[in-house]
This record gives sequence, C-alpha cells and structure tokens, in this order.
Amino acid sequence: MTREQYDLSIKTGRLQLSVWGKIRYYFLVVFLFFISLLCVCGLLFDKSKNFIKPPISFVIIPAILGILVYLIQKPGLKFQVIQTNLSKKDILLLIKKLCDEQKWSIVSQEDEVVVANSEYSFGYKTKKITILFDWNNVFINSIYDPAFNKSGIDLFGNNREAIKIIIDRLQLAQKVPE
Repeated sequence: MTREQYDLSIKTGRLQLSVWGKIRYYFLVVFLFFISLLCVCGLLFDKSKNFIKPPISFVIIPAILGILVYLIQKPGLKFQVIQTNLSKKDILLLIKKLCDEQKWSIVSQEDEVVVANSEYSFGYKTKKITILFDWNNVFINSIYDPAFNKSGIDLFGNNREAIKIIIDRLQLAQKVPE
C-alpha cells in the first residue's frame, strides 16, 4: 500500500485499491456492463440483414445486475474502526498470534499497515485482510483477494467473520489487566 493509498484510506474510511486492483475487485460489474455495451452497439450500429439483433432485455438485465453487484461490493471496502489503548507492538503481537491460529499468512508488514491472506481449504487465497494503524485507532478490512478471486462477492459472511475475530481479540486484550 502506497503512502497516498494509506492517507486516503484513513481519510475516507475505505480501502483504497490500485487501478488494477479496482478492476479485479469490480470484475463482475465491468463484465456485466461490457455485455450491455456490446448489445447496445449491436442494436445501434449493425445494419446487416443476416444479424439477429439482441432483445432489449439483453441490455437492461446485465446493466441492472451490474448495478446490484456494485451496490453489494462497494460496502466491502469500508473499514471497521476500533479505538484501542494498546501499543502498536502489542497489536502486532496479537495479530501475529491470530494469524497463526487462523492460518492466515502475513504478506506485507509496514510501519502502519499489515496485510494478510487466508487460505481456503483447497489452497486458494480467499481473503485479503488489511489492518491500518492511526494513533489509537485500528482500521480493519477484509475482502476477497482480487488477485485470486474475480467475483469478489462475500456471500457467506467470511470477511465479516474475519473482521469480527480481530475486533473481538483486540477488545479482549484491552480488558485483560497487565
């Protein structure tokens, strides 16, 4: 994560992806709108008699599905924010322990950012867990990793579950006296 992405993520409360990451994250949306666009072009610009023109529903249905998928996916980029009195060192130790327990692998650890992936039972990386540190706030996000999963839709709540596990562990660590 670049410094600009980090700053914008903190400012907006949303995970900032690279251009290519956005394309991969919203792949299904782009694909559905592409189908609509092809059908519109076929309806408007093809003058041959041998071509069967697509029905208007081939334009409308993918466009509506694209909008619905976008509305489902967009909230997935929002961070859950928790305030903590734990030091960054303590939080990092807790995250490393949690990664071992949950079989997540840390793929990037910078001064203010930790990125981890989870492995699905078939060996595919499914979740990309991003944790940002900003003073006494911890920003937590979990999305399907756009590099490995083209649809990016969390239908089974796995990403919310990962966020909940981290938040619960942070809250528990704050309550435990030293």
